[in-house]
Amino acid sequence: MSKKLFTTSTPLPVLTIPKSWEEILRGVEKTTDTENTAPPVILLSGGKSAGKSTLSRILTNHLLTAETYPRIYYLDVDPGQPSFTPPGFLSLHALNRPILGPPLTSPHLPKTLITAHHIGYTSPREDPSAYIRAILALLSDYRSAALTDPGPLLINSAGWVKSLGLELLQEIIQASHATDVIYITSALSHSIPIMDVLPPTNPPRMHVLESCATSESPRFTAADLRTLQTSSFMHYCPDTLRWVVKPLAEIQPWRLPYAGAHPAIDGVSLLHEEDLSPAELLTAIDGTLVAIVEADNDEEGISETTKTILTPEGLPYLSTPPAPERSRAVGMALVKGVDVEKKEIWVVATLSADAAEGLRGKRTVLVRGRLELCVAEIVAGVEEDGAGQGLPWVRFGGGPSGDGKGGSAWKVRRNLMRRGQQLGR
Repeated sequence: MSKKLFTTSTPLPVLTIPKSWEEILRGVEKTTDTENTAPPVILLSGGKSAGKSTLSRILTNHLLTAETYPRIYYLDVDPGQPSFTPPGFLSLHALNRPILGPPLTSPHLPKTLITAHHIGYTSPREDPSAYIRAILALLSDYRSAALTDPGPLLINSAGWVKSLGLELLQEIIQASHATDVIYITSALSHSIPIMDVLPPTNPPRMHVLESCATSESPRFTAADLRTLQTSSFMHYCPDTLRWVVKPLAEIQPWRLPYAGAHPAIDGVSLLHEEDLSPAELLTAIDGTLVAIVEADNDEEGISETTKTILTPEGLPYLSTPPAPERSRAVGMALVKGVDVEKKEIWVVATLSADAAEGLRGKRTVLVRGRLELCVAEIVAGVEEDGAGQGLPWVRFGGGPSGDGKGGSAWKVRRNLMRRGQQLGR
C-alpha cells in the first residue's frame, strides 16, 4: 500500500530576491509605463546557472501583476533549458497569467504559444546559422502580433556569453532592437562581456545584477532537468489535460500514413546527415525523438535546394528541413516503428486527436536532430526475465561493437565558424 509523502529530509531551498533585483524590476516597470512610447524589448543574459530563467519568471510575473499591459511576449531562445517547450526548441509565447510552476509543468500551456521552431540541439553552437534564422522568424512573428496586441517582449537568452556565443548575442540585440539588457554576473566573475557588443548608436539601457544562486552543488544537473522536461512533454495528453502514467513503450501510438491520397507525413529530414544512405533512413529514425514540423502549403515552404528521395520503403527523404521562415514546429514525437506494408509511421506524439487528424492536407515533415530520451523511459516496467522481449530499439547484453539499432554513439558536429561563415545571410 502506497503512502503520500508530506515531508522531506532534505531542506527545500527558499528563493530570496535581493534588493538590487527589486530596484531593477521597478526601473523596468517604469519604462513599460511610459506613455507614447513603444513597449520595451528586454533581453536577459548571463553565464550558465546565473539565474536567468529565475529572473525571467520573476520579471514576467512582476510586469503582469503591474497591469500596465494585458500580456507579455516571451521569446525563449535557450534550447538547453527552455521555459515552455521541450529542449531543442525556440519559441514565442503571449502570456497573460503569472508563471507559477517549473518548466517541467508547462505542457499545459499550449494556448500561450504563438510559434515554435526546432533546431534539434540543446546548444546553438551545433548550427549557429539555423539558430539565428529561427530567432529572426520568431521576431517577425512578434512584430506581427504586437501590431494589434502590443506588449513588452522579454527575451530569455542562452548561457553562452563567450566567443561565438557573444557574437550570437550581438546578433540578437541588433535584430530585436533591444531597449534594455539585464546582465547577471556570477559570484566568481564580475566581468560583463556583453558590454563589448552593444550597438554604438542608440544602445540599450544596461542593468547589471549579481547572481543570487548559491554555491552549493545543485540537486539536479542541466542534463537531469532536460530529461525531466522531455519526459513531462512526452507523457502529457492534450486531450485529457493529464499526464499518462505508463512507459512510453506501452502508450498507443498514432499511425500516420506517409503515402496514398491523403498522407499525414510528407517526408522525413535528418539534421546534418548528408552522407546517410536512403536505405538506412528507417534505422536512423527508429526509436528516436523527432520534431513535427508543418510547412506552408506552397512550394516556398520547402527550400529550393531541398532534394526529395524515395527510400526503398517509399518514404520521402528530404535532404534539408523546411525553412523556419515558412514553417513552424507543432509538436514532438517518438518514432515507435514503421509499418512498411501499410506505409505508416507509428509515433507517440505530443498532439491532440484533432491536431493529429489536422496533419492531413498539410505539408508535414518529421525532423530528427540530436534530442535524446532516457533509457528508463523505454525499458520501464519490463520484467528482468523477459528483458528485451517485444521492446523496439533496445538490445540487451551487447558487446563493444555497437551493432544493432542505436548501437553507435551520436556523431557530434561542432561547426564553430565565425560570423562571416556561419551567420552570413
